[in-house]
Amino acid sequence: MCGMQVPVEFDVGAATHTGCVRSGNEDDYLVMVTGPGSGAVGLLVAVADGMGGVSGGAEASRTAIRSLGAAFTQLGEQTFESLLERGFGDACGRVYDLGHSNPGLREMGTTLTASVVLGNELVFGHVGDTRLYRLRKSDLRQLTVDHAMSGSRNLLTRCIGAGQIREEVDVDRAELRAGDLLLLCSDGVWSLLDEAEIVRLAKGRVAQIVAERLIRAAVDKGAPDNCTTIVVRILQARPPGGRMHEVEIPAGEVVIDPGNVVGDGRSLRGPRWPWFALGGALVLAVLGWLKIAFEVDVFTRFW
Repeated sequence: MCGMQVPVEFDVGAATHTGCVRSGNEDDYLVMVTGPGSGAVGLLVAVADGMGGVSGGAEASRTAIRSLGAAFTQLGEQTFESLLERGFGDACGRVYDLGHSNPGLREMGTTLTASVVLGNELVFGHVGDTRLYRLRKSDLRQLTVDHAMSGSRNLLTRCIGAGQIREEVDVDRAELRAGDLLLLCSDGVWSLLDEAEIVRLAKGRVAQIVAERLIRAAVDKGAPDNCTTIVVRILQARPPGGRMHEVEIPAGEVVIDPGNVVGDGRSLRGPRWPWFALGGALVLAVLGWLKIAFEVDVFTRFW
């Protein structure tokens, strides 16, 4: 965990996990205060999900996140909408350049969903099927539209990269109130948790605990994909005034506290059935060898 300063108007948490099946984590995320000292303070949060099974997915998500963050280092006179469009455009260009400079990365791609939180309003940009939700009391609303084929979360209709130099980005605004909770989730989270589960896990808790509970709930269900979430609770529905407080954000994959999770902790070790199957196959192989070598009817004796 590492401490970072964020406006006192927000509580922020983040968590990511490789999951139970994948060998590496191709997700990436960003939590960043924009324009400190400029009078236009906001909180930029973003999640990118590298295209699973495609060479360079982790590189694509990391590159997109860095390109987006760089676009917000100087606000100037630009609107947040134009900064988001610029950040997404830079991400497309940078991922495209990297792909064409290395044949092994040519088809790499990533989703990218980003939000600028301003206290009483939200500006967000979106490409792909990473989702942005707003939870208001018990009302969970998905603010983004999935850019994916109906009935499939693996076939994207829009993404950053995949051999293209630009992509259309959805940019929109939403109103916020004190007590609202914003959730950014890669599909490794939302595909496993229904809305009722998300509401149950998110209500009445600090942002970091919510983030960890969502990830653990996904892992408890087998987590076949990487899973990442960012949680922002609106403590005061007003534009940030410049006062900061410290929050603890994981520097890497979160080490989940068993006291803050559902289940008994066994699922973090991943599924056991492959090991049982392997052990059974080895036993059968040994018994078969004994029967051939010593003419012992081992199968009859054991079964």
